[in-house]
Amino acid sequence: MRSLHLGKREYQVGEDGTIIRLPFSYVMPTGGIAIKRAKILKPYSTKSGYLRVSIQDRLLFVHRIVYMAYFGNIPDELFIDHINGNRKDNAPSNLRLVTKQENAMNRQGP
Repeated sequence: MRSLHLGKREYQVGEDGTIIRLPFSYVMPTGGIAIKRAKILKPYSTKSGYLRVSIQDRLLFVHRIVYMAYFGNIPDELFIDHINGNRKDNAPSNLRLVTKQENAMNRQGP
């Protein structure tokens, strides 16, 4: 598991693509303190076969979160490619940075 800070929260990201929001507390408008437990985020599959999760009202691709947790930020001009072509296989060993052209060539196959 690797730690990743997204927005206002900390997450743990597993090599299998599991994403866990870590516990946190906040002050409620009434002045009381609320404590949120750790939560495993449930991904859903898009029509194109990618997995996404909701993080602080934003839908994010699981493969991009895994890449950032294990390798760092993703440059704006680059994309994340699934080496074996399986969009649900978000293991760090199956992800690599590619250009838009390389990504398009990979989708077409040999």
